[in-house]
Amino acid sequence: MAINPETKKRGLLLTIWLVLILLLNLYGVYSNWTLRQDWLDHGRNYAFDRDTPGIIPLLFVIQPVVNILCVLLLWFWKKVGLSLFIVSVGGAFILVLSIGWPLPAALLGWVSVGILYALVRPRWQWFE
Repeated sequence: MAINPETKKRGLLLTIWLVLILLLNLYGVYSNWTLRQDWLDHGRNYAFDRDTPGIIPLLFVIQPVVNILCVLLLWFWKKVGLSLFIVSVGGAFILVLSIGWPLPAALLGWVSVGILYALVRPRWQWFE
């Protein structure tokens, strides 16, 4: 069966979820950049202390940028977007555990993966 762009329907829930992920990660880039700058200026804040390796605050900025890329890939029907999103959430899981978040809070990121998978799965045949 040939699939042309007119037969691809993203669906309302998937569209809303992708836009929500995009907006939350845009905010994440801004807030994590601000936290990083505060940490660089003062050597400590509520998220990072003086002993935090310099790469950790930077990774907290890069991770939502990767999620934005994932949303864009999924928006344009690319399978790699879901795989990269799973890897990104896995990296975020490790990052938040490394700064001392409790396990239940760290596991919340996996809820977004489950929701995204459930919304993408019925349309998987349209992804390249």
